[in-house]
Amino acid sequence: MKAGNIASGVLYRSSTPFTNEINRANYVSDYLESQKITTVLNLADTKEKIQSYDMPPYSRTLWEGDNVILCPLKTDPTADDYNKKLIAALKELPSRPAPYVVHCMEGKDRTGYVCALLEGLCGATYEEIVTDYLITYDNYYGVTPQKDRDVCNTLLSLRLYPCLMYYADIKDEAQLPNVDYAKAFSNYLLSHGMSSEQVDALIKVLTVTATGNH
Repeated sequence: MKAGNIASGVLYRSSTPFTNEINRANYVSDYLESQKITTVLNLADTKEKIQSYDMPPYSRTLWEGDNVILCPLKTDPTADDYNKKLIAALKELPSRPAPYVVHCMEGKDRTGYVCALLEGLCGATYEEIVTDYLITYDNYYGVTPQKDRDVCNTLLSLRLYPCLMYYADIKDEAQLPNVDYAKAFSNYLLSHGMSSEQVDALIKVLTVTATGNH
């Protein structure tokens, strides 16, 4: 992921590397191994569910090595349960080593919402957040803003925009291009139980490379 001040090779997003229900897990697992992914933020699975999977080899290595943070979310960022689980996971993330991957089942919506939060927190612009969110729809369906503008606008209005408005605590979709996302998303985390030190630690692990350079 490349947005805001996120360091190169630190944060990735994907579909699930653990179950082959959508016929992608083997490809994802191999890619995570090639990128030396160390920590997984899993937005799809409970402990009982993940233990039932026939995992690809590298995915099993990650799971058995206690390198997976389980944070099963529904797709409603306004739900209390969503916020409690996500905040707990984000508090834990800085204690785990990078590189990180965030995934749900398909890697579109829950993953898109969480990655939008992390991007904005790290200084991404509205344009960067929107562009990253829509990449998955290009990957899955060949839907792009260049040739499918109306479809993309509908996806954004129905899915991403309500999420961004909730995180940023605004009511008007028209305000979204002008939001200071770093400030607004930091306030969201602080208001939902993170300390300023925990927010700073989260930003640091996402914006500093393995060699310590920004």
